Amino acid sequence: MSITECTLCFERYDSEVRIPKNTGCGHVYCLSCLKEHKKSSGLLKCPVCVRLIVRQPEELETNFTILSEASSTPKNQFFCTTCGDEAKTTCPRNNHSLKDLVAHRTQQTELARKMVGDYANLLDEALLKVLDFGEVANGVGMDIRFQQQKAAELALQLGAPVSGSLAQDAEAIRAASDLSLQQAGLERGLQLLGLDKGVLNLKLQGAQGEGADAAAGAAAGAAAGPWVSSVNLEAIADEAQRREVLVAARVFFYLLHKHGHLQQNVRKMGKPHTPTPHAGTGKRPGVQKCAQAGGGPGLLGQGDFKASAGDCASEMVKDGVLDLRMNGIGEAPSGQKGPEKAALLRSSIPVTHIMGLKCDEDPTFSTKLIMKHSAYLKDLEIKQVKPEHIPLLGLLRGLTNLKVVGCVGHLPRLPPQQSCVLRSLYMTLPFKVQLGLWESYAASVSNVVLRVRLHESVDVHLSISKVANKSPMLANLHLHRTAKDNHMDEECSRQVAAVRSVLPPHVRVSCNMCSAGRD
Repeated sequence: MSITECTLCFERYDSEVRIPKNTGCGHVYCLSCLKEHKKSSGLLKCPVCVRLIVRQPEELETNFTILSEASSTPKNQFFCTTCGDEAKTTCPRNNHSLKDLVAHRTQQTELARKMVGDYANLLDEALLKVLDFGEVANGVGMDIRFQQQKAAELALQLGAPVSGSLAQDAEAIRAASDLSLQQAGLERGLQLLGLDKGVLNLKLQGAQGEGADAAAGAAAGAAAGPWVSSVNLEAIADEAQRREVLVAARVFFYLLHKHGHLQQNVRKMGKPHTPTPHAGTGKRPGVQKCAQAGGGPGLLGQGDFKASAGDCASEMVKDGVLDLRMNGIGEAPSGQKGPEKAALLRSSIPVTHIMGLKCDEDPTFSTKLIMKHSAYLKDLEIKQVKPEHIPLLGLLRGLTNLKVVGCVGHLPRLPPQQSCVLRSLYMTLPFKVQLGLWESYAASVSNVVLRVRLHESVDVHLSISKVANKSPMLANLHLHRTAKDNHMDEECSRQVAAVRSVLPPHVRVSCNMCSAGRD
């Protein structure tokens, strides 16, 4: 290589851009390379002996000897060093000795080719890892598509009045319950896939490598980390770069959440909900612990929450019975008693009896709770039912006792439940709504309680007979009165007698406020 070329970039020195500069340690490089070197490393050091240069590249002394030589010789990239003629492969005059052009080109490009080769090898490695990440993302997508198909099939199967055999229906109901168990996690995962603000803090560290010598060991240790990153997602100005980081962060957090490794920082949340003491009995059982587990300060991981949810639910569910009247959860409006409700929805403890669920206060919680335990419920007491809750009753194929007290809005008609096993039906609803719900369970119900006023209608017995004729299992019909009805024994006896006259002889008709119809 000629002295008129920079040993870093292999370019010819000139008096404008590639000015030859003395480093002070006996080496010479062009000004352009020195600037690039300082820009990339932050400090100016000699590329060969790594000696620190305290002056700026422009302040270094110019090597005028080399500059003069570079200016006086031909500007061809390859030339004869003896006569200065342009070189082909050999000099045509006097058999001058000339460095072979091919060898010169090889020497000049060797470092660049090595850098490109190393970079290509790293790209191959990176591609394998990125494709692996793509397989994970594709796997998540395939799992979601499979769940979509499964949900659609279950919706069709459960939407039919009679889906098939009782065993097939029971299996479909269990599958629907399994899906409902995953709903809360999917909702949170969906929220994570939509987040676009905040600071992403990461810390990664690999295994400490052992090199063959001290230098190799130090290099392996440096590569192992730890590596830390703190990225403000809102501060990324480049839109394409911001999108890439956001997509990667969202999928990353989604997968962490899916496998139970994501933590939620609740330090900045509001004060934890303090349960109101139950009148006359002190604090409500099981509530304080749930409030501390779900609403207190600190970091709460999903795994920790599951454990806390199990503890809370086990205190509220006794032998499969969930009495929401004892802790006020059944009457808590939307947004209140969040930790307790979340604990019940996340718990894996099966519930067979639900008492005191007031549907209008928190319709979403009521729907999720019924759906979650639809495969196990045998006894259900719901109050102030809303229209969206009536179709859920069709999923409860194992239900034997149903109590419905009050409604909000116009309730839809429930299709006939041909394969149900309901035995006892208690209703305090508008009279026609009661008859419609009774008719839906007419195939199996044996005990019916109707809210009937004395002056409901002169032909109330005829309306009852139409439904009773469709109830082959009917054994007891109880007419429920309240103190507001101005109950009179004589009128009640006439009404009971009229109802009994249109029913089979074996059906017992009674009233809760007098002896009419009692044996």
